[in-house]
Amino acid sequence: MRGIPEADDNALFDTGIAMGCVAMAIERIGNLPVIDGRPAGDSSRTQRIATLEAAATVARDRRCLPHLAGWLATLVQALRRRWPDADLDFAGYPPYVERR
Repeated sequence: MRGIPEADDNALFDTGIAMGCVAMAIERIGNLPVIDGRPAGDSSRTQRIATLEAAATVARDRRCLPHLAGWLATLVQALRRRWPDADLDFAGYPPYVERR
């Protein structure tokens, strides 16, 4: 039985996972001007920051795409300053709290 050597390569897997997360995060900020025009407290702002932060964390934790991870982290900081209502600590935010 033939195997797929690439399937056993953790570096390729890590890069693929990081690339997928970064691509999704970038796609989700495509409508940033619309979200920016929404009123303070709109949940879409928090969702975008969470998505960008998660993508940066995945890339950083897997030691992949360091420049993109840094760019995403910089973007998150800028959005947190621009949207103080969305500057939340996600560690205590209900959808992100570890379930028991």
